[in-house]
Amino acid sequence: MAVFRYEGMRAGGGKRVSGVVDADSERDARRLLKQQDLFPTLLEKLDAPKPEPAAKSLRWSFRKRLPPMRERIVFTRQMATLLAAGFPVMEVLAGVEEQIRTGPFREVVATIRNAVSEGQSLSDALAMHGRIFPPMYVSLVRAGERGGAGALEGVFERLAKVMEEERRVRGRLASAMIYPTVMAVVGGLVLVFLLAVVVPKVTAIFSETRQVLPMVTRVLLVVSDFVREWGVVTAVGLLAGGMTFAWWAGTAAGRARVERFLWRVPLLGSFLSQVATMRVCQLLGLLLKSGVPVIASLQVTAEATGFATIRAGILEVARDVERGDSLALALERTGHFQSLAVRMIQAGERAGNLEAMLERAAIMYREEIEHTLERLMQLVEPVIILIMGGVVGYVVVAVLLPILEMNQLIK
Repeated sequence: MAVFRYEGMRAGGGKRVSGVVDADSERDARRLLKQQDLFPTLLEKLDAPKPEPAAKSLRWSFRKRLPPMRERIVFTRQMATLLAAGFPVMEVLAGVEEQIRTGPFREVVATIRNAVSEGQSLSDALAMHGRIFPPMYVSLVRAGERGGAGALEGVFERLAKVMEEERRVRGRLASAMIYPTVMAVVGGLVLVFLLAVVVPKVTAIFSETRQVLPMVTRVLLVVSDFVREWGVVTAVGLLAGGMTFAWWAGTAAGRARVERFLWRVPLLGSFLSQVATMRVCQLLGLLLKSGVPVIASLQVTAEATGFATIRAGILEVARDVERGDSLALALERTGHFQSLAVRMIQAGERAGNLEAMLERAAIMYREEIEHTLERLMQLVEPVIILIMGGVVGYVVVAVLLPILEMNQLIK
């Protein structure tokens, strides 16, 4: 049985509808739709996609937009709930598909269900959508399938918790960046308006009096003339340069160089080290707890960290561990991980509770990251206000100073 995607009209009201339908052939699909009073204008078979790699970097392409993380979390949570209730995988996928509103993600779930019905394992069906379900996700599901009764729903439950925590941390980071971004954009627009419109009109009287202007005013006039004459060209150049830099930073070589630079920035480098440590501990602990072997866990973690430099370091750690080295010592040699986490991993290896120690380290660094973001917000707000106040104050002083000097001459 195949899956067909349709678009059409509902009989009677003429309302446009779309969705998916299971049928043995296109003729059967049209018959089923007609029984539901639907008249398709588009009907196409959804072939099982070829396995695709997870997205690793920025690409200038016209790929389909990824479904929001919220939809993927709901999918994972529903899979865990229905599997825990004792339903077979096929019925679980059918039930989850019914709960998803019409859209690309429902088509993805339909193709996964169709692949499972044809004999593929759930993990292999998920791997066909590598940009939606990354290697870490697929590896955990595969481990759950091999773990026997009750293992798969536990894997989905842990996956849902990890994804919810990741979404919460990303939300905190995005919230921390909203205020300074808005303030910087608004401040920049106000400054451009002052320099391009207000300052020339106010200072036009100075050219008539032939007054010797103070240095601060002359500098302001030079900047104002530059903005009026070359502002558009400069803005276009900056936009083109930013797009070129974003493209270069998306390449393997560019991303590695950008990351190396960011890691050297004093405060930012420490924050990135905390983020990398938290991710590695969280993912590695989850994989080991689900029964994935150590070497395979390290290889999957390397692909899921999100940092090119960390990926190379974790792959080197996997090779060292395969040769018999300690995990803690191999991680320490990379120089990218927090020393406290390395000590906790070393203690976990000695005590035989590595998974629990990795989970504890991940929780500790997640809380530390949230505290760091709070402190950053408390620092950024007054700094932005001071910068904007200083710029506006400079413009006001540069305009008022020659006016005050002119009044002194008149007196």
